[in-house]
Amino acid sequence: MLKGLMDFFTPSLEESNSQLLTLINKYTIQCNQFFPVFGFSQICPDIERAEELKAQQVNKIKEVLNSLPHSCKVKHEDTGSVHDDDSVTRSYKDLSIIWNVCEGNIPMDDFEGYLKVYPDKKSSPTATSYRKLLCVYDYKKYSD
Repeated sequence: MLKGLMDFFTPSLEESNSQLLTLINKYTIQCNQFFPVFGFSQICPDIERAEELKAQQVNKIKEVLNSLPHSCKVKHEDTGSVHDDDSVTRSYKDLSIIWNVCEGNIPMDDFEGYLKVYPDKKSSPTATSYRKLLCVYDYKKYSD
């Protein structure tokens, strides 16, 4: 479970996952940051601020969903059809995917595949978009 999430989040976190996750306790995760804590907290119950970070993650997802323009709310059954839809502008493709995943239109296996091949996960502005997508994936897959 965590291996898949960690592969998305940081490829370098392969050895001793549990010990690395306890490092989360040493870092301050700001309320404006997108941080996928649900899967991490299942593997490492020693994350001290887990409940606070979960609430923070849910609030960040709600903020994204509440600020979506109407043009993002076009029903699609897979990530490929979002990218093929000319009515969704290029800058809103990931937001439309988020909306469709949250609405249950795009299956999680399709969404997971999309995240695995997501280009340029580490440089702005795609990194922020990727972190939003990753937080939605983490919440949908690992929340109670």
